[in-house]
Amino acid sequence: MSSGGTTSPGATWFGMAVSGERCALSGAGPVDGVVKAESVGATVFSEQDSGPCNLAPFDDCRRRTLWSQHCTALTWNVVLGNMPGIPKPTWRCSMSPFPKTAAWDSQRRYQGTRRRWRRFCGISLSGIAIVALLAGDPRNLPATAAPLVPGAASGDYRVTLGAEWSVSSPGPGHLSAFPQAFATDRVIDGVAERQIHLSWAENRDSTTVESVDKHAVSKDGAITFERLGELLPAMNMVRLGDGSLLSIEFVPGPTDPNTGDITLKTARSDDLGESWTRGTAIVKDTVGFSWIRVHRGILQLVDGTLLMPIYGLAQGDTRNRSALLQSADGGHTWTVRNAAILPPTASLGSNEWAISRTSDGRLIGFLRGHGQDAIFQTYSGDDGVTWTPPQVIDAPEGAPTGSVDPGVVLQPNGMLLLTYGRPDNSLLVSLDGTGRIWEDYQHVFGNAPRGGPARTTGSSGNTAIVSVSANQSVMFGDTCANIWGCREYGQLHRVWARMIDAVTPGTGKIDLATKVASGSVQLSGDVLDGPDAFPETRIQGATDGSSERYAAAPIAAGGELIIELDQTYTLDKIGLMLAYGIPQDADVQLSTDGNSWGKPILKTRDTVDYAVRYHQIEPTQAKYVKINAPSDGGSLDAVTEVELYAADTMTFENDAVNAPPRGFTDTRHAVVADTIMPGADSNRRLTLVDWDADSHATATLTSSATSEQRVDFQFAGGTYGSTGGVFSIPGRTDDGQTVTAYEFWVTANAAAGNFRVRARAGSGWVDIGTVPYAPAETWMPVSIETTATGAKLSMNGGTLETTARANEVASYTGITVSTYTVASAWGSQLDFDDIRITPLN
Repeated sequence: MSSGGTTSPGATWFGMAVSGERCALSGAGPVDGVVKAESVGATVFSEQDSGPCNLAPFDDCRRRTLWSQHCTALTWNVVLGNMPGIPKPTWRCSMSPFPKTAAWDSQRRYQGTRRRWRRFCGISLSGIAIVALLAGDPRNLPATAAPLVPGAASGDYRVTLGAEWSVSSPGPGHLSAFPQAFATDRVIDGVAERQIHLSWAENRDSTTVESVDKHAVSKDGAITFERLGELLPAMNMVRLGDGSLLSIEFVPGPTDPNTGDITLKTARSDDLGESWTRGTAIVKDTVGFSWIRVHRGILQLVDGTLLMPIYGLAQGDTRNRSALLQSADGGHTWTVRNAAILPPTASLGSNEWAISRTSDGRLIGFLRGHGQDAIFQTYSGDDGVTWTPPQVIDAPEGAPTGSVDPGVVLQPNGMLLLTYGRPDNSLLVSLDGTGRIWEDYQHVFGNAPRGGPARTTGSSGNTAIVSVSANQSVMFGDTCANIWGCREYGQLHRVWARMIDAVTPGTGKIDLATKVASGSVQLSGDVLDGPDAFPETRIQGATDGSSERYAAAPIAAGGELIIELDQTYTLDKIGLMLAYGIPQDADVQLSTDGNSWGKPILKTRDTVDYAVRYHQIEPTQAKYVKINAPSDGGSLDAVTEVELYAADTMTFENDAVNAPPRGFTDTRHAVVADTIMPGADSNRRLTLVDWDADSHATATLTSSATSEQRVDFQFAGGTYGSTGGVFSIPGRTDDGQTVTAYEFWVTANAAAGNFRVRARAGSGWVDIGTVPYAPAETWMPVSIETTATGAKLSMNGGTLETTARANEVASYTGITVSTYTVASAWGSQLDFDDIRITPLN
């Protein structure tokens, strides 16, 4: 590296498997001095339209995320100069993972659930490709106090971009692009996991070269992948009714000159992809195609019929057309179900397209225009026989209408996610799952080197998306279209994955899957055995977070499913999905003792479900939930998914990861997390991370004013630090002011085997005693009772009482949890779960 003249940093790329946590920062900023290369971390990109940049956002993001304690390297990627047509950067702080280690895996097995607890963090920025690494150390910039920010309202939907990591990252000039994905359920050691098949191309994007498809499989929800020797595509894959997998290649074989039948190249697996048998299938071509491509996805109807999108050029046409094939024999023979979704004209046709169910049961299709750079949208109400006239998607303001490779998934929670690209990589979300309105737009990735003709270079824009849990999906994309997309800046190819959290309203979701796995929640009832080919068909299928047809609990005729919870909750919302795709009826009853059942609090009649439906109910105390067919008749064949929501407990299971929890106020360095350590008998938790010497981490949960209050929660220290944490009880004075009433400062003393507890007395602190110690990352119960005369703190089996208080109040209004507030105190990570605030009486 030179101290003068021109400095040219080289390419940055990634290995297939990396352990440990490393962080990356992207953004543009002016730094004086020589250009210096930093150690590689996660690569994210920046964009700048003109002039010098400003590094100031780095410090704010550094303090606002979890990653400070795990960072060992920084990468600063920046582009300077004039780039017309490129928007100015917007900053986001978020987490990004690398694959897990063996030690991590043993921790996951201990918890017994599909969760992802090890990722590394990064900062994502809409932007552009790596052109230079800038100098100067942003860690030496003056710090500024981070502001307090509120969480969203409890009744809001939320969509956030989470971790980004690499699946394939070869060195410069080696090709890796155009990802395609398929997901299915798999049970490993009794734990339901999402198995992801991912393929990508390592050949040039040209019709004159032979296809080279790489194939990798993840058995942990897309966190780690193992490359397979079988080179076959995941683009057109389906799990059949006998449990086997069918894959059909993008480019077909020859056409029979006598019959016109088109040969398809197939592969089948009877062991969920551990081994494959190659074969062929036949398309009875009644259209007269000159050529076709199979794109993308295969959808199976309830009667077993397979639907498969294709596109091609028919004889006599000048534009491509999208069509739909059907098979009634497990994919051996295909016929045309719809010959032209968008009938081609001289000026407009269509090609790449994808289909999905909507939450209201229709089929929805998305087509790439041929002759117009846009994504078109269409519906079918008769399972693909006929389609509405395709229309350009009505994207939210600021979102491109796209031009290539639409991908779509209906999450189990009923939210519909659409991905597409070129320019960049975009995500649209239909909150109600119908696609009628696209309320949310996220710019997921972009790295075009400049505007003008180069605006659509860089990433190919080819994307894929699969759901990995009820409220979480993974999107895949690339950094370079093979050869043509990155000619002028290094041919640095990479296939990336990014976590997407798309959550419905409601903050008290009980993590039934984890609690069933740990044994704290019990399932019972008249549940039938499932077929051997589908081990996920079992009683636990009702709570596993999957809406797949066979991930369900089959109910005997006249039978019932009973859920015994770990404690009594005040339930106010129920999510329910009955048997997939057929009319169903059910009643839901609640009980506190499992013997006396009230009248049904929910009745569903003749519903046809493809995702969970949500029902608000009158807040009711319950420890037992029963689902059964109506006594006056009706059909209940299976319960595919049950979700229960508590009105009186903040569980964080339905909050977006890496964002402040909904319903909280005045948060700083406080986000929902699902990595490093599990929640308290759950997946997600609230975490406060204080590596900020200028402002402490904090979060406040308010409640209705009451003269006597009890707060219960689970507490753990990721690292207690030297100064521990503070639990504060706010209150309201007679004249309506909100002040701190009681405050407890808890510090750990591992050598002595206790926590020292002090209470605020006016402006100072007084010792009130000690409670038993618990090691870091160990959950312990905490309760705080406050009355007009004093307060009682119970923690980890110890109880302390005090009359010392910070201020006199007339009523109590919630709780604030914080790291210690002295400016020089930092280095702690405190975790909270299952926060419940109730009147003491």
